[in-house]
Amino acid sequence: MNLVDRYVAAIGRELPRRNAAEITAELKDVLLSKIEDRESELDRPLTDKEIEQLLIDFGHPLVVAGRYRKMQYLIGPELFPYWVATVRMVLMIGGAIVLGGILVAGASATTPVMFVLKHVLSAAWPALIYAFGVVTLVFAAMQWSGKDLKIRFNPRRLPPARAPGRKRFDMMADIAGAVVVLLWWTGLLRFRAWLPVPPAIDVHLSAEWAPFYLPIVAYLAVDIAINLLALLQPGLGKLNAGLAMAKHLAGCALVGLILKAGHWVDIVPSATMPPQVQERMTLGFDRGVQLALTAVVAIYAIKAILAALRLWRAQQEDGRTGDGDSSAAATFYTV
Repeated sequence: MNLVDRYVAAIGRELPRRNAAEITAELKDVLLSKIEDRESELDRPLTDKEIEQLLIDFGHPLVVAGRYRKMQYLIGPELFPYWVATVRMVLMIGGAIVLGGILVAGASATTPVMFVLKHVLSAAWPALIYAFGVVTLVFAAMQWSGKDLKIRFNPRRLPPARAPGRKRFDMMADIAGAVVVLLWWTGLLRFRAWLPVPPAIDVHLSAEWAPFYLPIVAYLAVDIAINLLALLQPGLGKLNAGLAMAKHLAGCALVGLILKAGHWVDIVPSATMPPQVQERMTLGFDRGVQLALTAVVAIYAIKAILAALRLWRAQQEDGRTGDGDSSAAATFYTV
């Protein structure tokens, strides 16, 4: 029984010392019983090859020893879904930060874009791997401690089945975009000049934008808050849809007022530029801004219609179930 002894010894080396002898003795008795039963069926002794196959079928020594450990998983089946959700969220947020950093650094830096891209990515990968490792170690520590992570939830706060909300990535992209625009609008972020104009020409916003400084700041802040609420509380279907619809309608009104200004861009020409050329360039820039603002109004209107449809579907769903958003403060998940 040399094969059995070697097999049992390999298992014993993976067991805690205080009970290794007891467990290996028990396992050896089980294996010898299996061999005796098989020999009785065949009415002959088993060959070494047959004993080898029996041990293979019984399991790898590491797997067999793992059955006797208190902790058999790094992250067990109870915690694994929470680990996956946490890692996915951390990597999505990290990826969004990296992408936003690349765009902002590439637009605002004076160094070449490829240089910025290389250095941002070289710093991002270790950070993402570190975040992955930290999350995994935290969940492994919870598994080792035996702490049961129970996340309570209210089924009434789940998103309506027939009225799906916006995707998380879309909401995170909207938040990132609003933050970048807010930083630029308040002067905390400067972009490099991308316009294909002679360097002697200075193109900047006209004074007609001044009355809209605070309304735009307020709108962007509210936009970020509404998207954060929809991201963190997806179960508040009617509230999120209603706020989104109101936000887009307010955006239509705000951009409509900006359109009435009629002049949005000033050009400071070089000393050699003829006045008629300056006038034509200013008119061309204003027409481009007018087209862009008109497109923004159309986009806000379409988004308002889509939000109204989500609100209507959420109301229809509540009508079928007899439930509603009885409390805006109710949470989707509470730990």
